[in-house]
Amino acid sequence: MAEGSVAVEHGGETMLLGSLLLVLIVVWLLFWLVARQQPQGAEAWERDWIEAFRDVSDPEQMIGPAIVEETFRDLSALGGYAVSAMIVAGFAGYVGLRSGHSSVRFFLLTVLMGYGCGMLLKLAFGRGRPAAVPHLSFVATTSFPSVHSMISLILYMTIGLWLRQRVADRRMGRLFVCMPLLLTGFVGLSRIALGVHYPTDVLAGWTAGLIWLLVMFRMQPVIGDR
Repeated sequence: MAEGSVAVEHGGETMLLGSLLLVLIVVWLLFWLVARQQPQGAEAWERDWIEAFRDVSDPEQMIGPAIVEETFRDLSALGGYAVSAMIVAGFAGYVGLRSGHSSVRFFLLTVLMGYGCGMLLKLAFGRGRPAAVPHLSFVATTSFPSVHSMISLILYMTIGLWLRQRVADRRMGRLFVCMPLLLTGFVGLSRIALGVHYPTDVLAGWTAGLIWLLVMFRMQPVIGDR
């Protein structure tokens, strides 16, 4: 490791991820309880979330000025294939120069296998895409879970937690956690706003992503990242 760098400490990441997963479970519970109270049913309530972003007189148009739709497209791209692939390649190069092959192996296994798990879950559940409003983003797969939400959480949190292990400043460590959560939150919201995912698709993507990260960061010392 380069002179002046901070020693890697393992363990704290799994506790943090477990806490985030607990919070998400509470969100799931609240969502389910509220959905049960809806007279029109849970699925209709989920459609209401999607329709809330659209112009009532023209469902093909998002509410607000054109910049709103463009902003949601940009946010969605943070979890898309092209942007994710460029970030994976760039950070893998940085990790290789900074810490060596074992860290690159851990990073790539976490992100690429996480993506593969997300696609397998889509095949297993086979939920159709929302049809409440016209889609404002191209889709070619099933809906549950949202892989955009899942992979953005896995990718950005892996980067953030890996960096957090290597800084002594706690404020920087908090930033490396908060920024990935903010980014993946925006990605999930954008997928609902663009009409291509139900809210539960997004929640499922985040849940699957957190579980996968828990597994991988618990295995981090075994994989050999140092």
